[in-house]
Amino acid sequence: MLLRSIKLLNFRQFYGENSISFSTNPKKNITLIHGENGVGKTTILNAILWCFFEKLTHDFEKPNELISSEALKNKVDSCKVEVEFEHE
Repeated sequence: MLLRSIKLLNFRQFYGENSISFSTNPKKNITLIHGENGVGKTTILNAILWCFFEKLTHDFEKPNELISSEALKNKVDSCKVEVEFEHE
């Protein structure tokens, strides 16, 4: 399986629509995600897990609060994760 991209809509720290495209180049096939603590690196991992398996990592803080707090302030009561992948 080859991850192509992920789109997050009001998911945790990611208010509004945010997307990441992963490298699909056979020779340069690494995508590095780097950032300060608390900006969403683990959230990206958990968004993928949640999308495929409806699970989160065991140490994920406040697992019942998936909707962005900023979205909730603006009376938006849903979040969405889309993962685009290629298989064979």
